[in-house]
Amino acid sequence: MGGNSSKTMTTNLNENLTVISQQPFAFTLINLLKDKGVITTGITIPFIIGAYKIAKHDSIEVNLKFIQEVFADIVATAKDTKFFICTCNHINQHVITILTQEDTDVTGHYSTYQHIKNSDGVPVLYFEENFDIAYPSLDKISQFYWLKYEHILKEQVYSYQSTENKWIKFSDTELGCIISAFSSCEEAKEIIRPRISKNVARIYYFWCVLNILLLLRGLAYGDDFDRQIKRWFPFEGDLDCYDISEFILYCAIIPLVLRWIYKGWKKVECKYYKD
Repeated sequence: MGGNSSKTMTTNLNENLTVISQQPFAFTLINLLKDKGVITTGITIPFIIGAYKIAKHDSIEVNLKFIQEVFADIVATAKDTKFFICTCNHINQHVITILTQEDTDVTGHYSTYQHIKNSDGVPVLYFEENFDIAYPSLDKISQFYWLKYEHILKEQVYSYQSTENKWIKFSDTELGCIISAFSSCEEAKEIIRPRISKNVARIYYFWCVLNILLLLRGLAYGDDFDRQIKRWFPFEGDLDCYDISEFILYCAIIPLVLRWIYKGWKKVECKYYKD
């Protein structure tokens, strides 16, 4: 039986992502897709990889290392949840599903199903009988699926269309479920939030403080306060330090306005897909 620790492999993934939910992302996503009637059992391997790609920003490159981090995160975050990789006869593709307490034939003490353990030594990822890999491990399954789906992942077609027997891009409903699973709005079940947003916020606030200091410097060496305030809209006279600093400050306000609009839209979007 495979019993690999995933603690080391999740380090890179967690450098950019902050876990903020009790439930694993795969668990939340599968249940959302079931609630919407998109799936009945589970999701394909390219689907879960594509969902993680959206979570870490679409610009990230999907390669073998990324797939390793995805599976490592699934194993590391599966505390009380157990997943099962098996073949879906309807589409003849491997899918990852959620095991329940009733699936004792798979998870029971005398089970012969191969599995991978988390860092606590608990089996959390099981594999069907006669799985393609004799003794599954994070490295082995990552390499297997990279070789199997490399062209699909590079073309960014993560959803399997059973009626046409081909891989296509995510539908609007599928994207909605992924967004809901990863959304930062209170109505959705949050999973991860990019830490990079904190760094952008720090830079922005530093920029605002710097421009306010420039304005104060201008006040110290310029005319009275009332006259300078009147000059803000529009600029008057020759272009000087007041005008430049005021113009920069106006530009710095734009990201705040866009952020408020974006957060408002996300809340509406999350409510829509949750309903």
